[in-house]
Amino acid sequence: MVILPLYQVVFAVQEQKFSKTRFFALMHDGQIREMGMPDLRYPSYCASNGKICGVFYDDQKGFIALSDLKITESPLPELVFTLSKHQIAYPVVSPDRQKIAFIEYGEDETSPVLRLILREEFGWFPVQLKINAAFSPVCWGGKDALIYTGRNNELMMISASPSKRGTAKIDTNAKLPAYHQQSGRLAFVKDDNIILKGKDNLSFEADSPDMLNFSNDGESLYFTAFKNGNYSLCRFSIEKREATRLCESDARIVWAAEI
Repeated sequence: MVILPLYQVVFAVQEQKFSKTRFFALMHDGQIREMGMPDLRYPSYCASNGKICGVFYDDQKGFIALSDLKITESPLPELVFTLSKHQIAYPVVSPDRQKIAFIEYGEDETSPVLRLILREEFGWFPVQLKINAAFSPVCWGGKDALIYTGRNNELMMISASPSKRGTAKIDTNAKLPAYHQQSGRLAFVKDDNIILKGKDNLSFEADSPDMLNFSNDGESLYFTAFKNGNYSLCRFSIEKREATRLCESDARIVWAAEI
């Protein structure tokens, strides 16, 4: 027997001045319940291992961290990697769970670069990959493909395989990529339009979209819209070509996923 979760979607909000990330569940009856999760900044979700990945600060030092989804308790996450002199943002676990990509940056978000760590027998270790990038989310476009925004605001793809280090441009003035592994759908933001490519090639306008993530089946796209000082979590049905507003928040909604 398959037991369905009590919630539609889990989402995270970023408090002012990036002081804390709080996680909530949107229940099927429309109620919103705060979850007992650790303070993971820049969260992402890897469906293949069921872990939420983010940046956890311990004594002002940022660690790439992994955590299970918890409703009533706030466990300490698994700390897997840190940098000695720089900070970490937007970590994402690869579909095969053997790699984590992230943005390394200096003070005030300066000189961001795309980095990669690899799981070895005794932990996670960096590989020789440093690509100039924008301070913006990245995603995996397959087992060994990374999609990121360059400093010139071009959406790029690069292979994470050492033997295939070539890059390819996807689009200009684009950001916030999201990719669904099974369907091969790619979504990203270009101006105030959300673009979908792959099985469907379409675009629709949204109010200052700020976050993208596909549903588990790849048939819907979650996104955040910002209007009149409020953030709205919305779900776009690809088949019906229509968006539904799910909930609102006065704090920035930075992530949403079906878990």
